[in-house]
Amino acid sequence: MKNSFTLIEVLISIVIVTIVIGSLLKVKDQNIYFLQSSDEKTLNQNYISLFALNYGIAKNRNEKKQIGDELLMQEDYLKKTNENITIKDDVYNATLNDEKIFDYKIFKTNYSLQNKFNNSIYVIKFDE
Repeated sequence: MKNSFTLIEVLISIVIVTIVIGSLLKVKDQNIYFLQSSDEKTLNQNYISLFALNYGIAKNRNEKKQIGDELLMQEDYLKKTNENITIKDDVYNATLNDEKIFDYKIFKTNYSLQNKFNNSIYVIKFDE
């Protein structure tokens, strides 16, 4: 009996190795896609937080705004990155009086970032 591999055994092992390598590459591509989408979502949340926490632009609500025009940024990189980003914010408020010790208002602000990312921020104001 010979101590060598037959042609069929070699072909089968090549096919198995090819399938394993192909599946590993596919899994790698999916992981990269998930990481990129996660990074994009985090960046969009940061844009909305930056816009929402800037109280100087709170007087002009319910309209579309360019981030680069509304926020004061001193670095050229930030201005170039944010020049094409549009945010729309809608403000809703409700005053609730239900015979309690205090009254309160709920402000709900919906932010949408170029129709691909939406976020809501709630503010509750208590009146005595």
